[in-house]
Parts: sequence; C-alpha cells; structure tokens
Amino acid sequence: MSGELSKAIGERGEEISRNLLTLLGWEKTITNLSIDCIKSHHINKNKNKKISHGEDELFIYNCPIIDTRTVVVHVSVKHTMEYNENLSERKKTLKKHILELGEIIECGKSTHQIKDCINEYQNCRPDIIHFGLLIYTENKKDSQNNCLTHEIPTFNFENKIKDNIIVLDNYRIEFLYKVLTYMKNNFKIFSFTVPDFGYNLLNSQKTQINHLNINMMCSDVLPFRIDLGDRFEVVIFVNESFNILAFKRVISYAIGFSKEFSKKIKIGFPDFDKLLHLHEQQKVLNNLNNLGIEIETFCFNDSFLNL
Repeated sequence: MSGELSKAIGERGEEISRNLLTLLGWEKTITNLSIDCIKSHHINKNKNKKISHGEDELFIYNCPIIDTRTVVVHVSVKHTMEYNENLSERKKTLKKHILELGEIIECGKSTHQIKDCINEYQNCRPDIIHFGLLIYTENKKDSQNNCLTHEIPTFNFENKIKDNIIVLDNYRIEFLYKVLTYMKNNFKIFSFTVPDFGYNLLNSQKTQINHLNINMMCSDVLPFRIDLGDRFEVVIFVNESFNILAFKRVISYAIGFSKEFSKKIKIGFPDFDKLLHLHEQQKVLNNLNNLGIEIETFCFNDSFLNL
C-alpha cells in the first residue's frame, strides 16, 4: 500500500469519526495529542521500546451518574479500506487495536500531558476514571449488520488490558448514526437521557445531558427527552426487531424513568410496520388505557412507507 493511499485512509477514518462524535455531542475534544511512553514493556514493531503514543482525541466530562467522578476518554480511530472476509484475521486486527489503546491509557494516566489537560478542565472532581473508546470502521457498507464486537469475549488479552474500553464497529455505528439522524431531522432541540442507576449519594444525578454518556455507547436501548414548554415527551430507540416482549419491556422502562411526568412516549424499532405489526401493538396498548399515557410506535429506518 502506497504512503499516499495509507494517509488518505487514515484521514477518511478521522473524518468519519469526527462527524460521528459531533453527532454524539462530543464536540469539545482535544485532538492529536502526543504523550510520553513511560512503560518499558511497550514495544514497537521493530522490537524497540516506544518513545511516545498518539492520542487521536481526548474527551473529558463530569460523570452524570456518579457525582464525585470525572471521566477521561482516550479515543483511538482506526479505519480500513481492505475488508477481510476471513473472520480470524479481522479478529486479529481488532485485538491489536484494542491492545494499542490499552497501552495509550496505561501511559496516559501518569503522563504530564494528560494531567495538564485534566487540570485545565473546569470543576474537575476528585475521582478520575479513564476509559478507552476505539472507533474501528471498515469501508464496506454490506458489513454493517456483521457485529465484530460480539467476538471480543473470545479474545485472550493475557491481563494486558487494565481499563474499560468501548469498541464501536460498523454495526454499532450504523445504529447510532440512524438514531441521531432521526432525532436531528425530527426535533430541533433534544437531550440525551441517562437512566437512574442509583449511584448518586447526594441524589444529584443530572439525567439530561448534551452528549451521549460513554456508558450508553453500546446500549441497544437509547432514550431521549424532548422538552415542550411545561411538559416533555420521551423518545426511545430499540436496536431489536419489533416483537411483543421487546415492546412490553421498553414501555415499562420508559414509564419508569419518565416518572409519570411525560404523557407521550415514542418508541422506535428498525423494522416497525404499521400494517404487519398493528394487531401485536394493539394487544399491548389495550392494557395501558388506564395509565393515561399515549404510546406511539415508529420505524427509524428511512422509507416512504413510514409516511
């Protein structure tokens, strides 16, 4: 592969990732930061000790779930043009990228470059936790339904990964892209909703934030809030085919976190069809008449059939 092509592939990956992070509300990041390598066991491809690591992006925010915590996210961007049909080779590449990000976090927690960034962050809290976010994209559209991250539990990292790392592949990014595109096309203002996990000792959890919390990156249920004057509506996306059980679960979930303040809940499935699923939907909704809540079901995959 020529140097020019390799550079173009890298730049395309950075472009995709930056646009994705903007959709997710991760706009105020620190980009292209070089940090010292301080671990003797970090070896480059020439078997020499590494001198430095490259941080593609660094995102710092105060955790909305735990009120004493500030989150530092080390973002690594990888993009490949050559899609390998061999699953074992694809797994090998993904594992290599995860291990590289693990090294970045391991050094980053102790280097002055990252500490300086944290010290500059306003209202930093005493508990600092580091996460990794690997955005791994493959330049192949028909691989979007092939979830490579499902293979990660089979990897043997030999205890080299010390911190939590979230991986976004084509499958996960496609879901996030469709969800955020739908929200931006249909609502001028909306908030990302953080479910109440009950961790806040001071009961001060901020449930409505302007970016997607890293804990929700791989969730198959994404809730949003639409404020309409003195009331609000709930919009929830489900990354699962429509079925009665999933429909019941997400309604119960929505009613729980809306705490009866919202009288309208919109639930999106990727394949909901007003004709095919009409009777199944009615079976569930007929049991909710006494709650005084309006449930609207929709398909978030664009099609004229959704009109």
